[in-house]
Amino acid sequence: MSRGQFEAYRNQIVVIDQATRDRRQKEAATEVQKEGRFRMATDAFLYGSWLYGPGATILFEMEGNRAAGVQLLTVGGSFVAALSATRDYRLGYGRSNLIRWGNYAGTLYGLGIPVFFHSGSQKAYVGSAMLCTPLGGLLAYRLSSHRHFDKGETDLISTGGLVGGLYGLIIPFLIDIDDLEEPTQDRIHVASAMLGVPAGILATTRLIRHKPINRGRAHLITLGGIVGGYYGASIVRLAGVDGDRHPRPYVWSVALGLPVGTYFAYRLTDREEYTLGRSRLISVGAYAGALLGLLAYCCAWRGCPPGLLAHCRCARLPSAGRAPLLVDHRRTAI
Repeated sequence: MSRGQFEAYRNQIVVIDQATRDRRQKEAATEVQKEGRFRMATDAFLYGSWLYGPGATILFEMEGNRAAGVQLLTVGGSFVAALSATRDYRLGYGRSNLIRWGNYAGTLYGLGIPVFFHSGSQKAYVGSAMLCTPLGGLLAYRLSSHRHFDKGETDLISTGGLVGGLYGLIIPFLIDIDDLEEPTQDRIHVASAMLGVPAGILATTRLIRHKPINRGRAHLITLGGIVGGYYGASIVRLAGVDGDRHPRPYVWSVALGLPVGTYFAYRLTDREEYTLGRSRLISVGAYAGALLGLLAYCCAWRGCPPGLLAHCRCARLPSAGRAPLLVDHRRTAI
């Protein structure tokens, strides 16, 4: 074999080997990108079941067997269309999560738009929701196309949008607009919530940009916000404020406690890696602790049957023994 033939064979082997490596890398990337397909297809099926199927019968005033047939066709068609459209799915979990929440926001915006016109027509609400739902998803698709989004990052962004909408709802209540007419109050509440959603998304995106946050840590940060709001309301309760006569101190305490709890959760989870399974176990422990505290309050102040009191005492002992296990096994992946 001449030297030229040897080099030719060698080059062919290098080309085949490189093609094999590229194909493997492409298949691995595709598996990662297909992670959000199931939830996206499920959402499309559910939207066809509870919005577009019943909505079509309302818009076209169908009744009886005709309405049932249209709903069945819509549900089946949405399922088949979702599977067909996501056959070569490559968006990944991050963008899929943002698009799904964009659809949810579009639905809420669609339900809120007729409020500005003080519409009492059911068709206006249904038609607006059906129109704005895909527009919200399309907008999220366009806005998220410029870079890669991590899983934990998108979980926090979607939570930030939800919290922003809730803040938008309570702000008009806190500034006291009760002296205005009821239609005007409704418009202010809806407009404030609509402004709060993008404000929460933008603020969260800016705060967590370029920060390593996985899904487990994002879950604990969200839990910290919930605990902060709960502690805020509990402090007001301990101060003896009557919630029926003075509800605003409770709303203020929740609104202030939520960001404080979120901040402390962010700082406390900064130096350690948390898996999603471990974070969920910690959440279960937190909720179980709140439930035991509620049972203890009922037993101490309201009275309870002796059998229930004994059960609470027995349940409290092994729980105290197991609690350190959730904290000490930090290197165990769940």
